[in-house]
Amino acid sequence: MKFRNIALCALCALCALSAVACKKEAPSGEASKGAASVSGDKVKSVGRAHLPSGCEVVVSLDWPRFRELEPVKGNIDRELTKFEAPPVANAPIDPEVAADMKNAKEFLEKTHIDLRRDPGELALCAWKIAEAQGDKPPSFVLVLGGQFIPGAALEVFDSFSERFKTLLSRAKPGSEKKPAPEIIEVAGVKVAYDKAEGIYMGQAKDGAFVIANDRPAFEKSLTASEAHLAYKLPNEPIALALTQAAAPLVTAQLAQSPLAPAAGAFAGANLAYTEGLIKLQLDLTNPAVMPALVTNLDMFIKPNPSMPPNPLSQLLAGAKMTTAGSTLSLEVVLPEETTRGLLQQAGMGAPQPRPLYGGPAGMPPGTQLPPGAGAPPATK
Repeated sequence: MKFRNIALCALCALCALSAVACKKEAPSGEASKGAASVSGDKVKSVGRAHLPSGCEVVVSLDWPRFRELEPVKGNIDRELTKFEAPPVANAPIDPEVAADMKNAKEFLEKTHIDLRRDPGELALCAWKIAEAQGDKPPSFVLVLGGQFIPGAALEVFDSFSERFKTLLSRAKPGSEKKPAPEIIEVAGVKVAYDKAEGIYMGQAKDGAFVIANDRPAFEKSLTASEAHLAYKLPNEPIALALTQAAAPLVTAQLAQSPLAPAAGAFAGANLAYTEGLIKLQLDLTNPAVMPALVTNLDMFIKPNPSMPPNPLSQLLAGAKMTTAGSTLSLEVVLPEETTRGLLQQAGMGAPQPRPLYGGPAGMPPGTQLPPGAGAPPATK
């Protein structure tokens, strides 16, 4: 799964599910009429609480706190406003994109999901990363927690069926039409299964949304557990953890670098980002390699007049590094402009307004410009 804009990944997770369940299959080609809204009380769920054991990489994004970060707030609000806006009459928009937007809005309305208030923490677990090649992704579980009605999506699944088409695939126009997903039962819960992609999508028992490409892990993730505690994932707007299970991958990546001895003693690491501050904690199995690691990191942190300018040194200028036994901690204060640039490069922000589904800036999503339109005027 490739997110076009990571800043909207919480929205994307819901939209991927809504694409399955938003258009009633009418007999004999009749127009669809839709189904009634579901009822029930919203229940709070936490994304990380549904992660399975065995993750190599864990990433979390706290949607309410993340979207308030100054470097991305404006972009996210813009995209949500565009998504929520009523369709423009006679707009030159791709019919499939327009249908996807209509279906997503219908799904969210029927399940009583408010994209500004209800999504909570998005959590991703990935493993078998070294085996991923080309179009073969690593094994993963993606969970979106928040305030949702348990079973609401399942009731929609019971009432709707449509070929699987994820809104995120609009980055690949002209892709092959995919067959409808199957509605199957996993651990007594009805879920959508995209057989072609091997992806399971459904709602956990406490309302959290779960997407995975591994059935055993998907089944475990339908119930909250304490497996996530082993990952020591920080409770910040953006957090990442590399577990000890990722040690072979870390060792292989750094085998030819001065950091190889430390990589060979890798026991886990976590990184957190909050407003203007990055915190990194690295745990080693052998504290004897710590002095050499500190020396090598100092070469990146402290400017060296005899060496060419190092962008990493500029980024880490003023970083505070401390050690305690086999644990190294690093804190880096980032100016707002630096943060904005890094998030833009990661797809979490945009210097210019961009529509959600790839249309030209300032025009309805899906707008297709004629050849040459939008190009800078020719100089005389």
